[in-house]
Amino acid sequence: SVVYLLPGALVGVAVAPLAGRAVRAVGGRLTLALAAALTAVGYLSLAVLHAHTAQVIVGAVVVNVGVTVAYAAFPALLVAEVTPEETGVANSVNSIARSAGSAVASAVFVTLLASNTGANGVPRESVFTLGFALGAVISVVALGLALLGLPRGLRALTVQEQREDDAVSRAGEWATVSGLSR
Repeated sequence: SVVYLLPGALVGVAVAPLAGRAVRAVGGRLTLALAAALTAVGYLSLAVLHAHTAQVIVGAVVVNVGVTVAYAAFPALLVAEVTPEETGVANSVNSIARSAGSAVASAVFVTLLASNTGANGVPRESVFTLGFALGAVISVVALGLALLGLPRGLRALTVQEQREDDAVSRAGEWATVSGLSR
């Protein structure tokens, strides 16, 4: 319902430019770690606190902020790992991977919901709790990978890449989604 989803979407749009600034200030790796931590907290909140509408909205907002911040960090991490000639391909693969990952996650969650319904045909609460708990676990794994699995000595950006990165980071995730960042 729009009551549950719209607040997170609006906050995500407002946070996107701030996420770009975070990438410039602390780098993609730490920004991604922050995003994963926020997402884990949001999913854990949804798994534990979901009896009231406000609890669900707050949890969804925290998850959306985490995802928005992560989407801002990905391009910076990619650009630092590939040559300037490969940035377009890397960002395209990133976009495709995000879309495929979202589709698979949605399919898994819907399958869980559809296969665990009560006598009235409505999914059991425990299935939602399980799905949110899985989201929290996956987010903690992403946090660990961001902190321990990503290289610390990423390739330094060229002067031109730094100018472009500075320009698009002010737009948050939207510049990278549109393909205008490179």
